Amino acid sequence: MDVALTWTGKVDEESIASEHRLYEQTQEEQRQKGERIYHELSLDPLRFARENLAHHFTKPSASFHASILKEAMLARKLVVGAPRGSAKSTLLMLGYPLHAVCFGRFKFIVMISNTFTKAAEFVDTFVREMKYNRKLALFGPFQFLKDAEGDVEQGGAFVRSAFL
Repeated sequence: MDVALTWTGKVDEESIASEHRLYEQTQEEQRQKGERIYHELSLDPLRFARENLAHHFTKPSASFHASILKEAMLARKLVVGAPRGSAKSTLLMLGYPLHAVCFGRFKFIVMISNTFTKAAEFVDTFVREMKYNRKLALFGPFQFLKDAEGDVEQGGAFVRSAFL
């Protein structure tokens, strides 16, 4: 089907002004929607994790996840016991710390585990998400600095091994 377009050289200024106002209104609505979502995510680390780390949170959340996160947001120290496979580590070593960093709650994260290898895996996953997750890039930019001479680069993160 051939379509012929003809331009008469006339410009309807009112029509252009109307379209411009509609465009500005749409932009303002989008900005307000973005601010509202940002605020909602800042208050809900579980929603933040499910939306920004969906590839790690593939199953429905356990009923106690929201309770754990509420406690984590209020506590300076937290010990959590739950059955194996209930996503405690994914929630507390990835989802919650990323949320806290993205919303400026923490500048530094310390990850402790029963073995160096496991702690290094947690750090590696955390750093990989911060560096390469496009959704998290909206909260950045993030810097990764070598802190001390004894630090070793492992998977893009600087990790210090200390045995007491």
